[in-house]
Amino acid sequence: MFRGFSSRHVYTRMVETKKHQERLEFFNTNAVAIQRVFRGWLSRRRILDFRKRAVYLTQLTARNEDMRRALVDYEATTAGEVERLETEKQTQHFTALASKLHHLVSTKAIPGVYNPPHDDLVPTVGDVPVEAFIDELGRLHATQRVQELHASMR
Repeated sequence: MFRGFSSRHVYTRMVETKKHQERLEFFNTNAVAIQRVFRGWLSRRRILDFRKRAVYLTQLTARNEDMRRALVDYEATTAGEVERLETEKQTQHFTALASKLHHLVSTKAIPGVYNPPHDDLVPTVGDVPVEAFIDELGRLHATQRVQELHASMR
């Protein structure tokens, strides 16, 4: 008799525990679903406000256009300066090279290397023929050298 009573009592406790676990699982599942819906609504309401985002994007587009215009203006102002500096650098480089080529200039008896027989093949630096550029550079260099010698003799 006692064994039957205690077995029924243990069985009843097991059934109640199982029902309690099932109820908890049911409520937890429903709570997760409710929280999911609420969090989605809250994020759409506060975080992902489409109207605010549209206003932000239009402001960002306007700022980008202003920056693009400023960069184009800056490029236009600096492009001429960069081109001028590059041309000046090339001219200095060519002048340094040409100062060592004075022996290739034409004389009255022998034509120089930079003086070809055909007029259409004359090499130029800018608009000046290389022959004339080297000749002028040699004259300038000789004049400066003579002035230096006269200055050192005094």
